Order: sequence, then structure tokens, then C-alpha cells
Amino acid sequence: MLKLTGRLYTAADNPPVLALLKEIYHVGGPPVYPTAGEFDWWQCIDNEPGGMGRARLWFEGDRLIGVSYPHSGHVDLMVHPHYTYVTHPMLAWAEKNRLIDTGPETILTTFSFAGDRTRNAVLRERGYRRQNDFYALRRRVVADSLPPAPLPPGYFIRQLRGEADLEQRVASHRSAFPHTRVSLPGYRRALTTASYRPDLDLVVTAPDGVIAAFTTIWYDADNRIATFEPVGVHADHRRKGLARAVMVEGLRRLQALGARQAFLNSHFDNRAANRLYDALGFRELDRLYGWEKRLRDGHTQP
Repeated sequence: MLKLTGRLYTAADNPPVLALLKEIYHVGGPPVYPTAGEFDWWQCIDNEPGGMGRARLWFEGDRLIGVSYPHSGHVDLMVHPHYTYVTHPMLAWAEKNRLIDTGPETILTTFSFAGDRTRNAVLRERGYRRQNDFYALRRRVVADSLPPAPLPPGYFIRQLRGEADLEQRVASHRSAFPHTRVSLPGYRRALTTASYRPDLDLVVTAPDGVIAAFTTIWYDADNRIATFEPVGVHADHRRKGLARAVMVEGLRRLQALGARQAFLNSHFDNRAANRLYDALGFRELDRLYGWEKRLRDGHTQP
């Protein structure tokens, strides 16, 4: 084994990180945390000081083998399946260098799929405890037939028109998800990321032109997989079938691109969303749980 080294992430590291995430999927298959597109999306919703500059890259010799990304009392771990030994030092670093000082006791949260026995064993060994709530990772075969999804009169689906639609798009997102971290500057960053495709950033407009529903689809052409993140409906336009319609249009476009599989994450207690995803053929593949550890005695280190 070559020497393990690490350093902080810079913007110039985005291409090799995306390449690593695509390789993780290619080698290990689903589930993965996260896809390349989700990583780009994370950068858009991260409005904390320092942003992605807090993330740390891990190398064995010259080879990038993992990324640890701390934010808001959490740390996300991206590990190549051939180098899972790095999970221990990643967690040790996150525990020692927590970037939000909440006093003498801090709760650090990380994440693991129920089926990831290797990571789960490491977490137990390091004193983490699995929480009860979870996100279900759902998967659909893109080529499967699509259900009907009619729109109400006066509603239309189109792709986002860039800067001209940004304020409305963010306002609709904030209506759909009141506790969101999405901001106008953040979404503007989304338009510049490597994984972003305007033809897969879809909105439903109401008769008055307001953006009533939306989904952004992140497509990995190398692996021919796509992730719906996010899917939402403005609070004034719910129960009209708009989320169903915009997702079916997204799946239709993915079929034209030759995508094989589509993924999304749904919270276990969001019954309305889960009924929709079931109806559209998204089946649960695995469950992503939060794991918590209480850290004591010490202050945040730079």
C-alpha cells in the first residue's frame, strides 16, 4: 500500500472528483453516495462560509481514492470500493477537525446504506449509532413504458430558460421546500457545473406563466444513469398531477438519450411523494441512514 495523503479541495479538483464518482459507480454499481450530478448539486446548495473548500481529497500515492465533505454538522464520505480502508482515517479527520464549534459537545452525523456492511462495521467500531429515519434510494429502468401524465388546461412543460427564469425557479423551490438552502446565487452556480444540462432542467408553467412545478435531472452519460434532484411543486399548484407530468417528460427525454437507469431519494415519511414514485415505477433499492456520534472535549480546529 502506498502512502495515504490528503489535502483540501479546490475548484480545479472538480473534474477529477467527478471522474472518481463515475468510476465508483462503474466499479461498484448502485447504490453510491453520491452520483457525479448530485455532487455538483451539493455545490449549488452549499451556502456556508468556505463552501466546498472544506472538503478533503484523499490519495493513495497519486491516485484519488476518496472525498470527505463536512457541512452543517454532517460529513459525507465518497470512497472508491477498492480502497475502503480510507473510511477510518476520513472519519478520524472529520471528528478532529469539525468545522462548526457548538461547544464542548458536538454531534457529528454521517451516512451509510443499510446494505453497506463494510461502512456500517466501521461506524459501529468508531462509536456511531444508527438513527431510525432514512431516505429510500429508488431506481427505475428508464426504458420501461411510461404512464399517462396529462396536464391541466393552460399548463405547459418546457426547459428552464437560464437567467431569465432563475428568480421564479428559486421562488417556486422555496415554496415547495420552505426549509431549503437553495438561493439565487446558488442556483446560478448550478448553470455552470459540468453535470448540468439545460434540456434536463424542466419546469411546468401555470396559465399565468408562473413556474408551478420543476425537476432537475443530472445525467451521467458515461454510466448512462440519471438522478432526479430535486422534484417539487409550488404550494399553490399541488394535487394537479404536475410532478407526475414533469417527471414523465424527464423520463421521456432520458429514453431519447439512451439512459439505462434513473434514481431518486425519498424521505421515508413523505407519503405523497412515495405514492407518486411508486406509481412511476421507482422501486426501493436501499435505505440511507444517518449515523451519529457525540464528540466531546475540544474545540473546532482549522
